[in-house]
Amino acid sequence: MGQMGFHDFSRRYEGLDSKRDPLPLLNKLVPWEAFRPQLRAALLAGETPQEWADKPAKRRQNDRDARWTKKHGRSYFGYKNHVCTDRKHKFIRRYTVSDAACHDSQKFEEVLDSTNSSADTWADSAYCSQAHEEMLKARGLRSRVHRRGARNHPLSEREKAGNKTRSRVRARVEHILGHQVTAIKNCLLVDSLRLAASL
Repeated sequence: MGQMGFHDFSRRYEGLDSKRDPLPLLNKLVPWEAFRPQLRAALLAGETPQEWADKPAKRRQNDRDARWTKKHGRSYFGYKNHVCTDRKHKFIRRYTVSDAACHDSQKFEEVLDSTNSSADTWADSAYCSQAHEEMLKARGLRSRVHRRGARNHPLSEREKAGNKTRSRVRARVEHILGHQVTAIKNCLLVDSLRLAASL
């Protein structure tokens, strides 16, 4: 039998069962699902659940500011970066962090950089709205926001071509974000290898 993978939970549980560990038995006895809706409601409301009031360790171990979101069918728990980057040099000029459930468009105005020498503002279709177009115009900025189709109103060929042109510029931002993801994966891989080596 080879070494178990870091996330090979089923085999780890089988190992616990064979050693008569009390954790699997405890897991069968405690009705975790009964507590989950109340806990979730309290956390979403930004409150500390009543049961945690006198348990500082419980409060330290649970991130009460992070939220769940779903992207491409996968669920994520945590935070989201909103960035304003320099098109030419790929520097992050401004950023803000929100919980993962916050929609991108809610942080648009926060990340706009008034000291930027360019008036062009590039963004994906999540930022496409009449309110944002008016706000950009009022601030003297040119909108280069991706166009978005609607039900029974698909994008015209001209709008699709415009989006393709905008994507060439926006790809530079994706390079920065892609580097962050790669760097984190490499750190996780190194930490997983260290953990495996210490077992």
